[in-house]
Amino acid sequence: MTNTKDFEKIFVGELDDEVFENHKKLPIYRQSLLIRKLTRTVVDIIDEENDEFNLKQLMLENAYMISSKIMGAEAGELYSYRLENAFSIKRYANELLAEVTLCESKGMGNTTYIPQLKEEIEHLRRMFIEWVDSFDKTKDVEDDWALWRDYGGE
Repeated sequence: MTNTKDFEKIFVGELDDEVFENHKKLPIYRQSLLIRKLTRTVVDIIDEENDEFNLKQLMLENAYMISSKIMGAEAGELYSYRLENAFSIKRYANELLAEVTLCESKGMGNTTYIPQLKEEIEHLRRMFIEWVDSFDKTKDVEDDWALWRDYGGE
């Protein structure tokens, strides 16, 4: 039977710790961690019994998925793979912003931190644009689903 350390060496690799540590230093990733922390601060006081919209769970899921998808995009070099993750990040951030706005309108959660959370999501959006622009379009393979096809040429 293979132990956990052997499994990690086979499937995760020894270099991945170093790669993971480098990705954690990315400004956009660090921004996503700030958003996670602020989201937790906002939702921690929401009483789940009275949370008719399930906002606490949804907001935490979206906040955590943003950082997860950033790491996913950074784990590979394929342009189409990175764009798929970027699209997910945009969706999770927009959903989180909508949920934060609903929290604000309903007076739910720790409303003191809602304006700051909105600002940090906006800051993430600006960072996101620059980050996506840094993706190398030449590092890709043909997408059989034709999602990221360049329609401007040929």
